[in-house]
Amino acid sequence: MDIEVLKKACQSFLNDHFGDKATSVIVESDNEDVYCTLHKWNYDDDQIGEISLWCSDGWITEDKSIKEDDIVFWLCLERYSSVRKGDMENYLSKEYRPYYDKKFDEDGGKLIREKSLFIQTYFTLGKAKNTIYISYCFKKNKLNYEDELSDFFQQIINGNLVSEKETNELKASILGKFIKTTLNLKAVNLIRKWWENHKDDAEIQQIINSNDFIYQEQKNKLSEWLNADIDSEKIEPLSRIPNPTKHQDSELEAEIVSLSESEKKLLIQTIETIKEKSPIKLDLYSNKVPLARALSRYKLGKEVGDSAQRVFDFCLDPTHLIPLNDKKREMACSILKIEKTDGALLRFFDEFSLENAVCVNPQNQTRLYGVILWHSLNLKELIESANVKRRFWIAGTSFGGGNQIDALVENHYWEGGECDTLSNIRKVRKDDILIANTSSTKGPGHKTPFIKVFAIGVVKSDMVNTKERPDWYRCDVDWVRISPEVDFDGNEYGKYRKTMQECSDKLLELKNFALEKLNMDLIPVVQEKSEYAKLLLANYNIILHGAPGTGKTYLAKQIAKEIGAEYEMIQFHQSFDYTDFVEGIRPAKGENGKADGFEHKDGVFKVFCKKAIETAKIGVTDNFEESFQKIVAKLETDNVIQIPLISGKGNFYIALNSDGDGFVTMLKDEDSGKFTRDTTRFFNYEQCYNVYRGLPGTPKKGFDNYRKAIVKYMKDTLGLKEYQEGENTETSQSKKFVFIIDEINRGEMSKIFGELFFSIDPGYRGEIGRIKTQYQNLVPSGDVFANGFYVPENVYIIGTMNDIDRSVECMDFAMRRRFAFIEISASKRADMLKDPENGIGEYADEAEKRMNALNEVIGSETVGLSHAYDIGPAYFLKLKDYKGDIQMLWDYHIKGLVTEYLRGMDENGEKIKALENAFLHPETSAPKKEESESK
Repeated sequence: MDIEVLKKACQSFLNDHFGDKATSVIVESDNEDVYCTLHKWNYDDDQIGEISLWCSDGWITEDKSIKEDDIVFWLCLERYSSVRKGDMENYLSKEYRPYYDKKFDEDGGKLIREKSLFIQTYFTLGKAKNTIYISYCFKKNKLNYEDELSDFFQQIINGNLVSEKETNELKASILGKFIKTTLNLKAVNLIRKWWENHKDDAEIQQIINSNDFIYQEQKNKLSEWLNADIDSEKIEPLSRIPNPTKHQDSELEAEIVSLSESEKKLLIQTIETIKEKSPIKLDLYSNKVPLARALSRYKLGKEVGDSAQRVFDFCLDPTHLIPLNDKKREMACSILKIEKTDGALLRFFDEFSLENAVCVNPQNQTRLYGVILWHSLNLKELIESANVKRRFWIAGTSFGGGNQIDALVENHYWEGGECDTLSNIRKVRKDDILIANTSSTKGPGHKTPFIKVFAIGVVKSDMVNTKERPDWYRCDVDWVRISPEVDFDGNEYGKYRKTMQECSDKLLELKNFALEKLNMDLIPVVQEKSEYAKLLLANYNIILHGAPGTGKTYLAKQIAKEIGAEYEMIQFHQSFDYTDFVEGIRPAKGENGKADGFEHKDGVFKVFCKKAIETAKIGVTDNFEESFQKIVAKLETDNVIQIPLISGKGNFYIALNSDGDGFVTMLKDEDSGKFTRDTTRFFNYEQCYNVYRGLPGTPKKGFDNYRKAIVKYMKDTLGLKEYQEGENTETSQSKKFVFIIDEINRGEMSKIFGELFFSIDPGYRGEIGRIKTQYQNLVPSGDVFANGFYVPENVYIIGTMNDIDRSVECMDFAMRRRFAFIEISASKRADMLKDPENGIGEYADEAEKRMNALNEVIGSETVGLSHAYDIGPAYFLKLKDYKGDIQMLWDYHIKGLVTEYLRGMDENGEKIKALENAFLHPETSAPKKEESESK
């Protein structure tokens, strides 16, 4: 530690917090500790006080200010007192010290243990007057010590050692003024210790002593590629290669045919140079094609994958980037408790000043820092262990005749059991988080579920069984009491009414509430994306395929939610065609609600794409859906609404139509007051919405004045805003839309997609892929697709298909080339069984064991089927309904399926017996290891 730097930090601390009353700083140091005294603070004309600081080495923030953790603050009153020495001795020995001895004894040492608080007193005989020193010592945030501090001052006032005025001035100067800790001293010590042990290692010395930049060859070749005068049109197709990771090295030549021989040679040399020695591991770029695509996109200024982007940026400018990928860099910053940026890491090392850690070539300095961080903080192990998530549990606290929360918090534990969530209680582990709650319903008719949170706690020990009660468990918990209690309302909380249930990932607000109360890092709203989500974002179109029952449809929805997308789902079948999917001619509904001729009608996918474009517009004002639901709700209550005519001369009446998605006019008998249905005027949602946007309600514009009157009524009474169209911008495309096609291979693909084969290609998303559809001449001029249809850049497609479906056509190569195929195996989706909301709870482990045993036999030589015939976990979800009855699940669900698999293949019934035995007796049914390995 540089003592002069420390002195400056201390003097700055004095100036910031005590102004011109600060006069000098004294710093002392030995081998392990640093002592700093902010000295001679004049808080009165002839009175002197001082604040002393102590900490272990390494306690200055990035901006060279003093930090708080592991620092003890002495509030030291130094008094030149006229009080006689005997009187001082008498008070200190008979009153002051005994008072605190008793206080600490009664407290059981809690103040000392939890707050590092203790009192020191001593005195000396000065030349002219007696001098007394009374110190109040505390640690970390002083705001937590205000009561103890007031008590301290009261005791010295009682002894006539200081006046009340003096203590008030002193208290006002120090309370709430110390600096919050930002650095993890434990991590700093790990780095320091690792460096002392490894600074002479060959790898380290090579980096330090090298005259050349270690990645100079990569830098030169990358610069040559970027500066090469190559027509952008030549490399544009290369930058759009879909599914680059699926291409073999041998396929690269076909993708760069437009380049000259010298340009090809340069590209291949650049690829090979970077692959040979990359500063960051490029797991997704093991083949040449992905790296060629990344290099072409980088040259064109397009977005590149995170790892490739960092490799290229680092090679070109190594002094400003730490050569760690984003995940490793953020992990290091989190450990050090600094901002998650390269700049923050560089500032940390500048302040840290490791001995003999300066490279001969400054360009190698960040490489040295990367190696130090990787090894000293053990990032590899931490990243691997990060996959084991801290679990959140919603825990009940009412048992034994009432809510026990106060006793649980005061005594630092949780207990429970003898209930139907016993298996969950047993799963609670150290470092998990408990959310103590009760649940109920509120609101009109008590229809709104809610949970009331009393406390948040970190589990400090694994759950253990109490000896007194066989099914009763207990764990230690550090609780934070929530006062007043906080309610979380909504249907999503309606399922949490049992003693111990795992908190769903959907309840992010509740989880972050818990983490905030525990002063832990919050879960980002957009979390690290799964491989499935990354593949969808990279390829635009993916197909999830695999064995039946592997939850492909459910997974497709989860992927859409993970990327924050709005999604819709349809299912293909043999009768589904182009007119259903894209557009076609359909019977038109006349003004009387009956069929009247034909009209051009958009298909489901075209409607979805329109929605993606309209929703993504910036500055749009459109709350028609919300207002329409309000008028429907009003009609459900009142049956009939009176609407003023647009002319202001008279009224008409409307009611809901039979489908509940539009209105019919009603005729009122003035004598009886009764209403009868008018059979001539009908106004549906789409027609009214068209009028709201300034378009004709129907092509013939019949009865549009009535529709305008309904829209005006919605504006006047239901809060409908004036429509504003807005505009599309590049940034507005960030909102994503996912179109899910279930059983995609059950339809006749070429017939359904038609000319859309071109538009859905990942390389032709957006207006660059605009095409004329079969019915283009019927598209109205005001339509967003009036000049041709295209798939917006914010639209993604997920298809699902079963590999063994015998009733489908094979997918042609043109379609396969436009999709990335992801196999979803039964083993990959076993986590479905343990899902907090949709899983099967305590039966999950047993179900997974039987599923694995069954599938192992299915793929064995005994049965002779491929693993495309595996039984997925979805078939086991019924086990919860059957209360764990394995035999019922076999008899009514599994047996029929495998019998169909084996139709015509199992004449003597031996194969079905092998499968049944594997399912019912998994511990004895596994094929021999040699057989399994030989396959």
